[in-house]
Amino acid sequence: MSAENLTKDQLLDLVVKGLEKAMESLGFMLKRKLLVLDASVQKSMPELDFGIDANEQLYLLTTEVIGDMKGKSYLFFTEESSAMAFTLLTGMAEPGAMGKDVILQEIDNIASAAVISVFADALKLRIYGDVPYCFVKKTEEVKEILENDHHRFGENSVVYWIKSVLSSEEEDLSMPFYWVLPEETVDMLINKQ
Repeated sequence: MSAENLTKDQLLDLVVKGLEKAMESLGFMLKRKLLVLDASVQKSMPELDFGIDANEQLYLLTTEVIGDMKGKSYLFFTEESSAMAFTLLTGMAEPGAMGKDVILQEIDNIASAAVISVFADALKLRIYGDVPYCFVKKTEEVKEILENDHHRFGENSVVYWIKSVLSSEEEDLSMPFYWVLPEETVDMLINKQ
């Protein structure tokens, strides 16, 4: 089976398994039940709508997949959701010297590692998540980063975007979580199943 015949369910199954593992770990840390909402797959770059003004800052955390497969994850926080996640995780209202980005990187590390481990187990390959990076950028600058990655990963093939939202039932905490996978990675996922 090739990526062209891929159904959304086949690709989403692996991702959702990873996201569910991530939700268990993050939910335990945040002492909240977390859900995966609106998971979807598309072959074009998704529209980015964070419900904030274009001049507002976004926290973008990225983790590159390294080893025998390519891909990248993107976890987004608004100023409000980053403050809420920080407070829930640390019990502190203000980041102080520690900085919010350290905590957000840990959240990203847990979420990305869970999905990567599901991919690694399914593919029986050596793949790892690189060190997460935290960018604090305006919405338009974040869009540029994703567009550049879209072109970089899709230079010679189709690119698949997996879009989901990680959310809490108890608070208005919402964290968009995207993945970009080049066609050769998707082919590996399908052929190993």
